[in-house]
Amino acid sequence: MQRFILILSSVFFCAFSSAAQVFYSAREYNDAIIANQEKIVQLYQVIGENMVENPPAADSARQVAIIVVNGIVDFTKRMPDFNGNGEFRDASVHIFQYYLETFRNEYKEILDIFRMGKQPDEGQIARLEFIDRQLQIKEQPLDDAFVRAQMKFAFENDLELMRTKK
Repeated sequence: MQRFILILSSVFFCAFSSAAQVFYSAREYNDAIIANQEKIVQLYQVIGENMVENPPAADSARQVAIIVVNGIVDFTKRMPDFNGNGEFRDASVHIFQYYLETFRNEYKEILDIFRMGKQPDEGQIARLEFIDRQLQIKEQPLDDAFVRAQMKFAFENDLELMRTKK
């Protein structure tokens, strides 16, 4: 729970300070977006770690994720263009909004299935597999647009991007 509070407080700090946010370099701008993306990944990991064995904890994490990601979306929307480029910010907003919607909808449905306290039946397993496929189908074009926009941003601003471990 301390981890959630830390993430939540850092996002609120960023959200409240975003009106006056100034980015002095392309690296700062890129890093702000990527740091928020990494926070979202951490939230997915916490939910995933608890989904089967402790659905109430996973649902608490999901509810925290909704608050945190809502703040991230707001922060990102308020980011100014950088050297006339708003495409990277806009692609970030779109994928972050997608993540917010998954926490509100699909992950709620997934957790409702696991919260029943018994092994999912064939129909529920089929539903879980369908949700998983739909999430991948919806995310892929947003992720592709995000990567393209980031690469364009990096090229325009002579920024070297580093690969992260998966």
